[in-house]
Amino acid sequence: MSKYGLKVFNGKNAEYLSTLESFVFFKRINNIKKGNYNTGIKETDDPPMVFSRCTSIQSVIPASISVIKKDGYWNITCQQNGDVLFECYLFVRASYYNKAKPQKWGIQIFNNNQLLQVSGARPLRIQSITGFSNGRPIGNELSVGIQCASLCRVVGYYSTPTSPYQHAVIEVGSCGSGTKITPMRWQLTVLPGASANSSTDDVVQYIDIKDYQ
Repeated sequence: MSKYGLKVFNGKNAEYLSTLESFVFFKRINNIKKGNYNTGIKETDDPPMVFSRCTSIQSVIPASISVIKKDGYWNITCQQNGDVLFECYLFVRASYYNKAKPQKWGIQIFNNNQLLQVSGARPLRIQSITGFSNGRPIGNELSVGIQCASLCRVVGYYSTPTSPYQHAVIEVGSCGSGTKITPMRWQLTVLPGASANSSTDDVVQYIDIKDYQ
């Protein structure tokens, strides 16, 4: 046994390090309304993982949040009806974090030449909950018991008649709202004909925001 080394513990149990590169917390952007917001993240083909939270209590949020690349930077795009405020938590790969915020000292963990983890960065601790669709394509409000933010992604679509001759196509996402995860819904288009088939994931991912304050 060596005299020197490193052990990682999670409570009383040893924690084994993954051989895959980790995602770590990069920044939080507050007071997001309708429009584009430059994240300051560039020079990477990988978009940041974004978790969103509505700063007012909502049971259904008529909005959509996505990530696009513009002029070399990743941007958060918010579409909404109203003036709801959001905050977004951004996570990037450890290798990008190390380039953008180089360490003066600390520990780096590699797998061959690939950087896996860096000390000083807060790792992504992602959680999941089922029951979001529960047979309903429009999504359900779910209580998780903590102040949360939900992963920004499209979890499904549904359609609803707007007249006897056409239907609207609705994009479904999820968002944190207090201690609950609530549906985000955004109308994409109106199409002729009867309503189409609908589908929504039953699983959504979220974080405990107290880890990233």
